[in-house]
Amino acid sequence: MPRCLKQHQNHPLADYLKLKGHTLRNDETPEVSFSGDIVERSLALAEIIALMKA
Repeated sequence: MPRCLKQHQNHPLADYLKLKGHTLRNDETPEVSFSGDIVERSLALAEIIALMKA
């Protein structure tokens, strides 16, 4: 698990964050993109994608 995501290592979708490569496109302002909220927003998007694939 990357150091910046250690606090999410027990998240049900943590395995997806451990992948060697992934791309996330998010149309947000730089302020939002570089804020601490970006991880939570990314996890929320991953949860939506996982539900769509189920």
